Amino acid sequence: MILSFKHFEIQGDRLLYNGNEQITGLSADLYKLNYNFIFVNSKFKGEFDIKFESKKIILKGCSFEGDIEFSGNKNIFKIESFNSNFTINEPESDVTIKSTNIDGLGKIKDISSFQLSIEIYYLSDLVIENVKSENISIQSNITQEKPLNLDIYVENSGTFTILDVYINTINYNNSIFEKFVFDTCTFKHPNKYFNFLMPLAKSLIIRNIKSNFETINLCVDDFDLYDLLREIELKDIECELLILDFKQHIPLAFERILFSSDNRFVIETHNACGMLSVQNLELSGYFSKQNIIKDIEIKNLKFDFFQTDSEFIFRNLSFIEKGELVIGNSNLNNVTFNPSILHEFNKITTFGSDFFGMNITGFKFLNINHFAKEYIDINKRLFPTNNIKLFRYLKNFSLADGDLDSFQKYRSYELNETYFHSRQLKRYEKFILWFNKITNNHTTDWFKAFKLILITFSFYLYLITSYLLYSQNDFQFMDVSKILPNLLSPVSFLINNDEFCFPNLIYFFDVFYNIIIGLLLYQMIAAFRKFNR
Repeated sequence: MILSFKHFEIQGDRLLYNGNEQITGLSADLYKLNYNFIFVNSKFKGEFDIKFESKKIILKGCSFEGDIEFSGNKNIFKIESFNSNFTINEPESDVTIKSTNIDGLGKIKDISSFQLSIEIYYLSDLVIENVKSENISIQSNITQEKPLNLDIYVENSGTFTILDVYINTINYNNSIFEKFVFDTCTFKHPNKYFNFLMPLAKSLIIRNIKSNFETINLCVDDFDLYDLLREIELKDIECELLILDFKQHIPLAFERILFSSDNRFVIETHNACGMLSVQNLELSGYFSKQNIIKDIEIKNLKFDFFQTDSEFIFRNLSFIEKGELVIGNSNLNNVTFNPSILHEFNKITTFGSDFFGMNITGFKFLNINHFAKEYIDINKRLFPTNNIKLFRYLKNFSLADGDLDSFQKYRSYELNETYFHSRQLKRYEKFILWFNKITNNHTTDWFKAFKLILITFSFYLYLITSYLLYSQNDFQFMDVSKILPNLLSPVSFLINNDEFCFPNLIYFFDVFYNIIIGLLLYQMIAAFRKFNR
């Protein structure tokens, strides 16, 4: 039977067909109608194409026999059936398939779409074969009685998401993905140690995982992964110990790894082929268990809203190249760098963070050029950094280590940062900090005071000699020696000079000159005595 408009029942904006006759084709006039279509318990048989455009199509309990292809465009499919012998070749359409198979077996194949959503209810085994889509997702909407065994055969898929599914096994069969996401999944198995094989994907996200495993080992078993996987994000994985250990495989190079979970985890490599290489290592969230990151290569390291109540150890890290350390809204108490890696970064950016309780072994001095003055937030807005607490930590660390030179320098960094960023300072306090900054950089640079003394002395000498040259005809240049004692001593004033007479304005300036010279001399001497403090 060729299905036409007369065979449908009108239900608002939808046409419903519920019949037992075999459908061997669709009338061309159906494609021109401004209706959506519902097929219930329909039997399609033969070889023909179905070419709807921009429609909503519901297939419920339908069967297909022969070579039937949906080849329209921009449609939305809702299919309540598995193991159906038909093809969907609509790269711009969205397809949702619901499992109703009580026998627990399901097979989805021959689908090309923009999005493919699979909702499973009773399945224990699912095969996905010859499917191409920008976004594929599998989701369970009920509590599964049995864990799912999943076999995937896809090629160059976009994002593949498994959401809220009870999983037993997954076979990727060399399928390739842009991104693979495990979200709110459950893994259970009699063994306490689980090798979690990673798929062939550029980006891997594993979050909100429940399991009965004591140890989960993220690993690879395919050399092709070395050239593909670039980003890993791990968050809230339920196990006693999470390990990234690639010692049995070739070295991997990642663009980004994000840890955001309350797990005890270890990242390590003992690979004769080389180290695990991570361009961007990011740590976010609260950690309550001891964690170790060791023997890996990194470029950039980021702490974002990070906090730990147990030891968090970085050990024997090496660097691909010098990158950036970002510490934002974090508390680095209980974090240990052994040895110190702070000097390995070109730039250190901190804001809203605390460093009390951070441990460093083998610390090397960081000059002021290491520390960024601005940072860009997630909304691309520019904000000033605040390094006061980091400088205070480095100051106290240097003092405890007996390094007085570094102590003085970090003290000056801290006071300068306080001058620029503290909102609690009163005006006179800001003036004191500013004066100390420009005169001796908080007792670390005597030459600043010396330069200011020379400048002030030269200006005042020029002022006095100019007045004497124009006011006294018998003044000779050698007569300058008669006023030098008054200019060089902060306690000797021109008013006590019997050789020359000056107007009151110059006497007034002379008082201020002696005060300034006295202060500058004091600042210069204080800088000379910095190691006696």
